[in-house]
Amino acid sequence: MLKELVRYCRRKEKETAKIFNFTLTTNCLLLSDEVINWIISNNISVILSLDGRKQTNDKNRLLCSGEGTYDLIVPRIKKMITSKPVSYYVRGTFTRENLDFSNDLMHMAELGFESLSLEPAVGPENGFSIKEEDIPRVLEEYERLTDVLFNYYILGKNINFFHYDVD
Repeated sequence: MLKELVRYCRRKEKETAKIFNFTLTTNCLLLSDEVINWIISNNISVILSLDGRKQTNDKNRLLCSGEGTYDLIVPRIKKMITSKPVSYYVRGTFTRENLDFSNDLMHMAELGFESLSLEPAVGPENGFSIKEEDIPRVLEEYERLTDVLFNYYILGKNINFFHYDVD
């Protein structure tokens, strides 16, 4: 379906003199060489899902067998980034269970990922969504995250954190 959609839009570009930009979000489990090559050859930006540290990621990102996905997806994320997509973000979700999410960002940065995003789990009560009583802790953690990012900057390692780069 995606291949057909991109082909269709590329034809429409020629007919309309408009340019279509694509972004693909993936849990990375199906990022084979063939898929990576298709993404690169079609100038598609990617958002690659990783929630951070192994224990953080594997708590919620499970295979049908109940096994965590961290060890499967990290090499695929590295391969995708090495292939030089138009742009990428490694995107994680923080929940009530990892309100120390700056540690997850540091882990992802230490893996060599430079474009990062961490999103709060929101929505109805489900055990994971951030609650109103968590907001002071979340705000403290964003302050810590600012210090972490500034320290990386001082060391010459520029980490693009999506929510701090938005105009």
